[in-house]
Amino acid sequence: MRPIIAFAHIPKTAGITLVSILRRSYSWRHFDRPGFYRPLTARDLKQIRKVDRGLASIAGHTIQPHTNLHQQLPVRYYTFLRDPAKRLISEFKFYLRRSTYDENVHEHLEAS
Repeated sequence: MRPIIAFAHIPKTAGITLVSILRRSYSWRHFDRPGFYRPLTARDLKQIRKVDRGLASIAGHTIQPHTNLHQQLPVRYYTFLRDPAKRLISEFKFYLRRSTYDENVHEHLEAS
């Protein structure tokens, strides 16, 4: 049996790009685990497999190698790493773009 590809998505490290590649490559056999909640477990994977017997890949922020996924099926984990300083700057800019915060960041930091 081929192992399931399990992509552990670290924010701001090419995750959206790889997830789109997995979706195109595996179509209905790919499962995205949304959110930042609890890690995906073997029990969760068992439930997903009831619906999708041909599961080939999973991806998300909650895919974590320290969980017990391998108890259900063979799993091969992948992730991307990025220079920590560049990742932090990218994440900061991402939150600034999405923020509804009105105050100038410099003014806010000086007032704190």
